[in-house]
Amino acid sequence: MSFQDAVNAASIFPTTPITTPSGTYPLNVVMVAIAGAESSYQNDAKGDYGLGGPTCDGSTSWGLWQIHNSHSQYLTQMTGSSNPCDWENWCFNPNNNAKAALAIINGFPDPLTAIQNSWYTTWSKGAYIQYLGKAQQAMNNTTVYQTWQSSTPVVLPSPPPVNVTKIEEYGIIAIILIIGIVVVKDVVNILR
Repeated sequence: MSFQDAVNAASIFPTTPITTPSGTYPLNVVMVAIAGAESSYQNDAKGDYGLGGPTCDGSTSWGLWQIHNSHSQYLTQMTGSSNPCDWENWCFNPNNNAKAALAIINGFPDPLTAIQNSWYTTWSKGAYIQYLGKAQQAMNNTTVYQTWQSSTPVVLPSPPPVNVTKIEEYGIIAIILIIGIVVVKDVVNILR
């Protein structure tokens, strides 16, 4: 595991403010937190087995930010190879993995869209949130962090709400059943 590798590599990310459900943080801090959720800060993390597309030993995403094979155009361009095992080895280098993540971010109109699409599960489930404090503290020790406050914030929506429709529906049914039982008991008592 290498938290420090993630912090060092994240220095290439812009410091655009990102509003999360836990507050506003520079993009580089959010990306360090995402690396924690995606890979537990393991440079050689592999994931997304069996999801299809080009694989190396069955894995389809690699490194700190779990760069997925769906970004093969970037990986092929950056590595000079179309072999997913070459992509995997290249992505195990934290600086390379950060370069690929930045290329993905730059391929979208804004960081909001990039995070929502490329790190959807980590974002939507809030898995990165537990890493924000540690990431912010580490980035506070760099001069890069100090410049974020002068930028215009990019507001990212909160993770989607839990669908409580079924829970409410079952609750109403339970209340109706309880009322029905009480009424039946009262009728039985009256008839006695």
